[in-house]
Amino acid sequence: SIAEANSAEGSTTAASAASAASAASGAVTGVGAASMYDHEFIAFADPAVVKSIAPLEALGWKVLTRPAPVDVAEIKGDYLRGRIEKTGCCGAAELIKLHAWTLTDYHRVVHLDMDSLVLQNMDELFELDESLVYTCDYNMQNSNSRAKGKPCPVQGGFVVVRPSMGAFNAMVDIVKEGHWGGEYGSGWEGTGIGHWWGGPTFQGLVPFFYQHAADKALYPSVEVDRCVYNNMVDDPITNPLPMSGTSDCRAVAYESIKNVHFTLCQKPWTCNVPQQPGDDQHFCAALHAKWHRLRENMEGERG
Repeated sequence: SIAEANSAEGSTTAASAASAASAASGAVTGVGAASMYDHEFIAFADPAVVKSIAPLEALGWKVLTRPAPVDVAEIKGDYLRGRIEKTGCCGAAELIKLHAWTLTDYHRVVHLDMDSLVLQNMDELFELDESLVYTCDYNMQNSNSRAKGKPCPVQGGFVVVRPSMGAFNAMVDIVKEGHWGGEYGSGWEGTGIGHWWGGPTFQGLVPFFYQHAADKALYPSVEVDRCVYNNMVDDPITNPLPMSGTSDCRAVAYESIKNVHFTLCQKPWTCNVPQQPGDDQHFCAALHAKWHRLRENMEGERG
């Protein structure tokens, strides 16, 4: 999704957003075993986005112009209404990602941020009988909260959803009620869920709905290994260990990674590979090089 033409998520201009999309498209269609599923590339664009649309469409993307599903003025809770625009990557605009649940013509929707790269197909996730498949951003959650088994921050750059207008409407209604922080206590409705960066929007709303508010029989969810899916080459998670998956995403075999998210590794189109502490396998450099090869290949194919 593209919340702004020059968004905080990825710090992309319209042109580099299209470049990121082209690299992602090449990876999905041209790398690894062929998927048994047909697919379409869909981009959600905020109405303020103009320059990115034509390049994306030229690359084969279907662009859907969608506003954030909640107008900030509609939020009843004073505390959230006054703070939601200052939180996370993009404020209330990040809620544009909720539109993934509205694509009910599709069996499953994989929502990726534009600063992502798909290395292998993920058919096994599409076969799960889950409303939501997600990874956790444990480094956004304090160790005390993790030790108590509190729901983790859902990493906003990668989710697999079974489209459902019921889930979409329920999450929109939660935001409109605005029971986050202030008089309502820590996080959403005093649960502590969402008391972290991005918690008032997608990264806290989604776990609050799925782990607390929703009927789990109707809306089941499952966490998958963040080092296989949505690998960010981030710091190891210890004391306690992750509730699911691997502790150190920098120590896994490169061949085991299905998709990556350029957060700590920074964005390939900036041509600046960071020296990430503990990245002894030089994943960041290898992934930047992979992204540039895919972009170069696509440019060659398209003249």
